[in-house]
Amino acid sequence: MLFRSSPIQSWSFEFMLVQTSEKSKQSNLDDSGFTCLALLCTDLETHLLEYRQSYDLKSTCPFEITPHNKRLKITLIRGINQEPIELIEMQR
Repeated sequence: MLFRSSPIQSWSFEFMLVQTSEKSKQSNLDDSGFTCLALLCTDLETHLLEYRQSYDLKSTCPFEITPHNKRLKITLIRGINQEPIELIEMQR
């Protein structure tokens, strides 16, 4: 069981990882349903560097968007099993 506390309490989560021998299809962001785990972070560049060094993961270059007047810096990562993961840093 994994539990991560969020700066926004209602966004905290817990989930269980189960190892399987089944091969899952590669998920893409434009697939239907929830296709990606999005993680808030305080320093996107540092976390991205750590992930790249520790796991040799592929990622996009960080980019900024401003939905609802909230500036966000985002990068997309392909996880160890090719799952898409979003890292999001709220900009001030």
